[in-house]
Amino acid sequence: MTKRIAIIISGVLSPYLIAPLAALISILAYAPTTGDVIVWAAVIFGLAFFPSAIDLFAGYRYKRIPDLRLLDKADRRELYVVTTISITLSAIVLAGIDAAPEVITVSAASALICAALGVVNQFTKVSLHTATITWAASMLGFAVNPIFFAALILVPIVGWARIFRGRHTLAQVMLGALIAFGGSALVWWSAQILTGS
Repeated sequence: MTKRIAIIISGVLSPYLIAPLAALISILAYAPTTGDVIVWAAVIFGLAFFPSAIDLFAGYRYKRIPDLRLLDKADRRELYVVTTISITLSAIVLAGIDAAPEVITVSAASALICAALGVVNQFTKVSLHTATITWAASMLGFAVNPIFFAALILVPIVGWARIFRGRHTLAQVMLGALIAFGGSALVWWSAQILTGS
């Protein structure tokens, strides 16, 4: 029963679900029109998520990676590079079409965190699950509403599930959360200083 709970937590709070959900929440919070929701979502999903998904599935299909769960840190290298570039491009395009600064900042924080995780991944595997839930809760807390900081309570729950399933160590879980929170705070406060808010 405990194993099943850990699997459900890992699945429901997967980075593949949490990242798009957080992006959509930030868009819905700031897009003034339905047209803006559609355009901003098309940019984020088309540039930030779609290329990464294609790279992941192509890597699996053509045997560059043995498992879609990316259990080995070596399997994650290319995905971190593709995702960092894709998210950076989405932030640039969002800025170019005058999307809300908060939406751009959420995207920029994601790019910075992804790059940092990619660098750290060269030395040790990092929990992308805890990093993603930490980024989502903290960036939505900063950018949308402080109530989202309450979602940080999910970080130790996700961490437990990842450790229990043998996917990560405590250090890898904590490292993912620390990088994500630090990156989120750094980008948010930098954006506030740059915009004079």
